Parts: sequence; structure tokens; C-alpha cells
Amino acid sequence: MKVVGQLKDYPRIALVSVQEGSGASQIPKEIDLLSELVDNHGIRTIPFSRRILDVPVCDVCNEEPTAKAYLQFYFNDDMCFLFREGEPGTEDYCEESMRKLKICQEDEGCWEFNGDTIKVLQEHGLQKAFMEDLTNYVRLLAKNQRVVDLQGLLGLDGHFYLADPLDIWTITSDISQYFLEGIFKHPRNRTRRYEAYSEHGVYFIQGLGMSLGVPVPNGEQECTMS
Repeated sequence: MKVVGQLKDYPRIALVSVQEGSGASQIPKEIDLLSELVDNHGIRTIPFSRRILDVPVCDVCNEEPTAKAYLQFYFNDDMCFLFREGEPGTEDYCEESMRKLKICQEDEGCWEFNGDTIKVLQEHGLQKAFMEDLTNYVRLLAKNQRVVDLQGLLGLDGHFYLADPLDIWTITSDISQYFLEGIFKHPRNRTRRYEAYSEHGVYFIQGLGMSLGVPVPNGEQECTMS
């Protein structure tokens, strides 16, 4: 399991390491993955250092004396828009800085994060900045590749900073507006939880009132909904 900790003497920097084992393969893989997304696909990520560090292991039960780690920029709660759910002061209330967006049919995102993200961007007039990042990700999808466990932080500048990706997988489906359901259409099975976003919508083209910077086949026959 990965661990991200803020450095006491450098509050804008976080150390990314592992809780168990040395992270000899996990940490280099993550740096390679982030580097590929930035260098080859123009995906915005949380700023990070590509230098791999050896850090002392605090767990006395760990057989390894050191663990692999790297540094990244630390977003505190005052530097991003938090996702808030539930009634403040109750047990159901929670705040999340990380947003797992719903983009395409095969990803792991949540419609609630879409709706709240659209609402926040509209309220602060930040649609254009976010759409730049969304367009770059669609360009990656058009290459028949997607980020597994796509999630990130919504900065106060409106940009989406991808963080902690698990992998890049090949997409076997045709890339159309039907497939990109989080961008072009409502979910098939909506629940009461979407009512809070009914004014703004839960898919980005409608909610932000902006077009992508790349053309996408409309898939009209597949988009027919009852």
C-alpha cells in the first residue's frame, strides 16, 4: 500500500512511498507511468520529481531497511475544491479532495464527482481551463488507451491534476460519444443522488456548455435511449 506524507519542513512537498515492502517495482512503475502521461500524451498531473529516493523504513517488522520513494507537490485543502457530501455535523458528512471522474463506459469513475465538478466550475467560471485537460485525456482515449483508476484534484485554477494512476490499459471498444458517456450523455440508471446536480447535469458537454477540442464520432444508433 502506498503512503503519501507531507514533509514537516517543506509543507508544499509530499513524499510518496510504500507502507509494506521496499516498493522496488511499484515506485519506479508509477514514475514511468506519470512520465508517459505527461511526455507522450500531454496529461496534466500533480507536479512530481522523477528521481527515485531511498528512505528509511520506520516499520520495525519490515525486513527491508529502506524503501523506494519520490517527491511530489502537496495540495492542501486550501489549494483545491473539495467534494462535500452529506449534512455538516452528521456522521454521513464527508470531505474528499480526490475526485474519481466518470469519463467512459469502462472506467471506475462516479457520477457524483462529475456533477459536483461541473457545479463548481460553473460557479467560478473555470470551464475553459478544465476543458483543456478533458480534451487532452480524450486524445489519449482516441489512441485506444485509458487510465485505470482515473482520479485527481480539481485545483482552484480549474485544472484537473491527475494523481495516483494505477495503469494504462488498451480499450477494445470504438471511441464514440456513446462510449464517452461521462462527456456526452446522462447515465442510464439515475438515482436520487443526481438530483442535487439536476440544474448543472452530470455529463461535461451539457454541464459546462463547451465543446471538446477534438471531434468524436456521435454513435447515434447506439445513443438511442428509452
